[in-house]
Amino acid sequence: MAGKNEIVLEIQEGGVLRFPGPMQKKYDLLKGSKLKVTPKTDRFFWVETVRQGPGPRMKEKTGEIALCGDIIMFGIADLLSVINMGQKSGALTIDHKQGSKTAYFKNGDVVFASSTDPEDRLGAILYRSGKITKEKLEEAEKKITPEVRFGTVLIQNNYVAPKDLWWAIKYQVEEIVYSIFNLKEGFFYFIEGELVDEDLMRFSLNTQNLLMEGFRRVDEMGLIREKIPHLDVVLRLNAEVLAKKKVSPAVEKILQFIDGKNSVRDIMRHSGVGEFNLFKLFYELLKMGIAEVSTAAQGAASAALNGDPSEKLVDDYNRIYGYIYQYLRKKDVHFDVRDAFNAFFGSVSPNLQQLFTRVNIGEDGLVNKVMLLKNFRETKMARGGMFDKIAGLGDLMSGQILAEGLNELLNFQLFTAKNALPREEADQLILKVREVQARVQKAAELK
Repeated sequence: MAGKNEIVLEIQEGGVLRFPGPMQKKYDLLKGSKLKVTPKTDRFFWVETVRQGPGPRMKEKTGEIALCGDIIMFGIADLLSVINMGQKSGALTIDHKQGSKTAYFKNGDVVFASSTDPEDRLGAILYRSGKITKEKLEEAEKKITPEVRFGTVLIQNNYVAPKDLWWAIKYQVEEIVYSIFNLKEGFFYFIEGELVDEDLMRFSLNTQNLLMEGFRRVDEMGLIREKIPHLDVVLRLNAEVLAKKKVSPAVEKILQFIDGKNSVRDIMRHSGVGEFNLFKLFYELLKMGIAEVSTAAQGAASAALNGDPSEKLVDDYNRIYGYIYQYLRKKDVHFDVRDAFNAFFGSVSPNLQQLFTRVNIGEDGLVNKVMLLKNFRETKMARGGMFDKIAGLGDLMSGQILAEGLNELLNFQLFTAKNALPREEADQLILKVREVQARVQKAAELK
């Protein structure tokens, strides 16, 4: 390593280029991964991972990389403005921790967008907006082939009306672009050229309008999230206040669905109103006093959402801890493995101290699950209330604390293993563990 964001690789005997274990994990470079290397000058090369899997059918990437860098150093608004003012055509991709998002441009305006986020998929949007049932969506997905695209299946089988498909694709493109404004870190690159296949549905979305709307949404959602932090919030009406107020036609459309049982997610499906606009309407109702958050329903929803997943997450990490523990014991290292791992709890990060109170590693190498989950639920309640007062961040922050603690313990164990084993053996162990960890984290994100 030459610096925080620099990696120095050395070409070894036979022209072999060896990537360090941490780098393989960070960039998901598993055995058999393919890398595309494009020479730029006699000193610079562009290295790109070749990913497999479904995605929009794009032309071969023959364009040139015109811009690339860290979005922390080069803001989203600046990027879009440069592309728009220069009337550029090409693809702007932003890789972040959860995946990647791409906006495609024609003469400076957005014409298409794609994302690896499952929530951004066309089928998910159609289902959330009530345009298709779960059963029909599953039927449609089974009929997709390399030759027959998803939209064609939907129309030919009368699963979705053409006008609803048009709306959903346009909505999908806009929402992907707007979601880019929420990204705080990641790496971007803009490939200049004609990259979108001609047979894909295109739009002409004015980039300047997208910029203004994107910033407006970021500002407004900061306020809205204080009242409605997620889609499982349940609202109930105050009949007395409603009788005295005059509401807009848009609000009237959703009043029939607010019954103290339907969540925001349910009402989105029933009403067909897009997520952001629905959040705005609910916020308006809350400010007017016409609606209020149902505490009982919210508590039940939180328990259902956060009970079993947290227990499974601990079980998944315990399997990893147990594997490392047994591995080191078999290697007959010069220290007591259990004592070494339990030393972690004496120097835990301040923000994790409550989570790990009276928690230790047992003789089987596993963390004390019962005590850990008890601490987690107590920490969750405390943190949730504290952060909700600040910015509606209770669920987000409390939900992350368990994963953060489990990851920190795992990092400590791998650090111990790295310093106890020969370098090559340690790298192999770390790579294997990181592969399993990545699968566990992906499974947790899909819940």
